[in-house]
Amino acid sequence: MSELPYELVLRLAPIYESQQTYHALGDALAEGAMLELQRRGLLPVFRDGFANFIPLERDFANREARLALSYRRGIALLDSAAASGPSHPATPMPPAAEGGPQADTLSPGRIR
Repeated sequence: MSELPYELVLRLAPIYESQQTYHALGDALAEGAMLELQRRGLLPVFRDGFANFIPLERDFANREARLALSYRRGIALLDSAAASGPSHPATPMPPAAEGGPQADTLSPGRIR
């Protein structure tokens, strides 16, 4: 990422932020579900709470579709920047904040 123009990095940053939000929500829901399973047991959670899983599944499917679209747009931005060549030299980026995005790709499995 340090080789990219700073303006391009700023345009890509919301993609990383959306992905981090998605992961945080997934982690929180998984933790909540596990706590509920431990407290109430498997059968009551799925029997009594099944209707709640349908909107959750839809919500996550919508979020995943938006992320996939963001990835495609990000890749298009990178392709466009690569096609335009080095006519705009890379502006040095400020140091990354500790704990910030540490990624070299827009692949969902690689960004944390």
